[in-house]
Amino acid sequence: MLSNLIELALYEPVNHELTRIANMLSGGQGATATVLKRDYNESQVLDAQTLRVMATDTIEMGGLRSSDPTLHTRLMGYVENQTPLLVAGRTLDGFLITSGNFVLSMSPGFQGNPMSWRIKITSEGLHGYGDDGCYGTRIDMVKNALALFKWADNSGDGIADGYNLTNLKNPSFTGNDQQQITHYNSDTRATMDRVIFFPFPSVTVTIAISADSISTGAGITGYTDEVGVEAEDGYSTFLGSSKTGLAIGRPYTSYKLPNNTIYVRCLLVDSTRNAGSGERVFTVRDPSVQLKGGTAITNY
Repeated sequence: MLSNLIELALYEPVNHELTRIANMLSGGQGATATVLKRDYNESQVLDAQTLRVMATDTIEMGGLRSSDPTLHTRLMGYVENQTPLLVAGRTLDGFLITSGNFVLSMSPGFQGNPMSWRIKITSEGLHGYGDDGCYGTRIDMVKNALALFKWADNSGDGIADGYNLTNLKNPSFTGNDQQQITHYNSDTRATMDRVIFFPFPSVTVTIAISADSISTGAGITGYTDEVGVEAEDGYSTFLGSSKTGLAIGRPYTSYKLPNNTIYVRCLLVDSTRNAGSGERVFTVRDPSVQLKGGTAITNY
């Protein structure tokens, strides 16, 4: 697999230093190439079938030193200091999503080259999803930005892997790939969310989720249920949001990310109880965050 990126972003979170590298394939001076390459370590089984056991993902970037000396100096500093970085990218219709920190290394054959540079990020892991639900290399090119984690409960805690619950109780993940969660406390905000690193202002993202049932217990007199996205800067400061009512069906909303966006908080359930007591139970499945207004169920 070989995929070209429109743009790659590297973020050094300690000093809040963001580097965005555009992919220009014109071939002229200043051209920068950025690609994701996936290789497989295959194993033969007794019936002569081939199984892909391990995967190696390599993000390569390269360019001319003369086109941007400052960029070259910064990247070489990251290489020499083995600086932990957050990594993300975008394609015409999808995302390069990662989990965790990565370090840069110099690609072979380019050490000391006076004209150009080539740097890479390499990650190896199982070809498949681990116990925490994340793809083995912790890197993937996807149409659904939430699909780096499989929509499943591999960890066995009742919560879809990779998501966080706040003020939601009794989580259960059913055999029908449905997430059930309960909001108990009155006058509190309850959320199910995941924060992804995606620092690309002016890009529009669309979040959608299928809601199969929403039940309201006796005594609840007011509530607001929503699905949406929030933008945050590198200090987790709220920058803006777009939300729509969470109702049975597949509600969705789109949001153009504002300036200074570093993180995108994807809210599958955002529920506020305004008054009364009792419980409110949600059953949801198949969340997605896509580009170009995509709302279809997309688990890749």
